[in-house]
Amino acid sequence: GSPPPSPTYTVSFEVHTDLITGNISNDGIYAGGGALGSHDALLLDDSDGDGVWTGSAIFPAAGGNYTLLNGNCSDWSCKEDISGQACADASNWNDRLLPALSADTTLVLQFGSCDTPSSINENSNHSILLYPNPASDQLNILFDSNLDKIIIRDLLGKEVININNIVGNNQIINLKDLSNNIYLVEIHIEDKVITKKLSISK
Repeated sequence: GSPPPSPTYTVSFEVHTDLITGNISNDGIYAGGGALGSHDALLLDDSDGDGVWTGSAIFPAAGGNYTLLNGNCSDWSCKEDISGQACADASNWNDRLLPALSADTTLVLQFGSCDTPSSINENSNHSILLYPNPASDQLNILFDSNLDKIIIRDLLGKEVININNIVGNNQIINLKDLSNNIYLVEIHIEDKVITKKLSISK
């Protein structure tokens, strides 16, 4: 009989692009090369516009090389340059190297860098405005996307306000019951949480 097929695993990519200087190509961000094949093997998706490009591909259990590309360039001129960094495989055109796999996995990557992306709070593209801050009796929150909920916590983490039926893109929160202090406002958008500091002084 023939040998059993070698196992493969699904690798999901989450590629953060906030270090790209200049523009992201109109063709989008790709993963390719090495175990993936051509320069345009996998077009990643950023349909929600948050700067994190996602997609998944099948890798052999042995892992293998791959690289990230800003655009669709058959001459590889738009691939990331991580030469000299810890994750660059110098013997393979400074591609990245995926170690052997024993399960499906998600790679959270920073385009052009071996560093892990900073937390979503810092580089989220959602614009959220809290005012006034410091606040006394009420807080206005303006935002450009649909919010799931807003939670205000004190510094011990105790929830003091929870609003989850948010309509429109402006929320006014009554702070009359809160005393002078620093609070954390958690703004839940899609699957992200953006935390802002709020100071109340009456």
